[in-house]
Amino acid sequence: VSGINWFFSVVFKFFDVFSGQIKVSYKGEYDYLTNTVSVVNDWLQPQTNLTATAEVYDFESRKRSSKTAKVEVPADGVANDVLTVDFPTDLTQVHFIALKLQDQNGKVLSRNFYWRSLDKYEGKNTTTGPCTSGFEDLNKLKAAQPKVRITVQEEKDGKKEWKIQVKNNSKRIAFFTQLLLTDTKGNAIDRTYYSDNFISLLPGEAQTIVVRAPKTDLQQYLLKVNEGLHPTRTYSMPK
Repeated sequence: VSGINWFFSVVFKFFDVFSGQIKVSYKGEYDYLTNTVSVVNDWLQPQTNLTATAEVYDFESRKRSSKTAKVEVPADGVANDVLTVDFPTDLTQVHFIALKLQDQNGKVLSRNFYWRSLDKYEGKNTTTGPCTSGFEDLNKLKAAQPKVRITVQEEKDGKKEWKIQVKNNSKRIAFFTQLLLTDTKGNAIDRTYYSDNFISLLPGEAQTIVVRAPKTDLQQYLLKVNEGLHPTRTYSMPK
């Protein structure tokens, strides 16, 4: 099946099947019109003792509300409207919603991050509403400049591999941060795998991303880190 990846390149996609199951995920999803959160389970077994958390942050990265709910999801099913997100009346025009789904041991199973505006939805024939318009202030969002630590891994199946830890030590949200593996001329390395990308990190939050690329004759790989509209930072990848 063909598709488009993060970098708008045409790629082929295949289902990853493991032990007779489609190896995908469970995740929390936010509905902009009803302000509710639902949990989707793509596994072929029911999931129990899950905890869904929804936190709201204002434009200055201050947490303004938080709500949790215990969740059970049927096999290959959905638990609808497990909680309703609370929005303070004095919230900034642009604000953020961080969803987290955890198992009974506190392990994070999935994260979703949304940005929302106070604009009202004016109907299906308009480009209005909290998910579509009113985001001009994002151009003014200050950089968090998350710290990046790169660790080279053992080569596997003829591919080079690195673990990239991105940690936000600031008091601001690190918004829409992209990782891009390139050569020394800035050209993206084709067929590079990223375990995640375009991530947003809350203050104090960290995430480790696996980057895997075909082995080539290149003497040096570079990692470009773009945080929103801020200047790109460049790192040399360890060999």
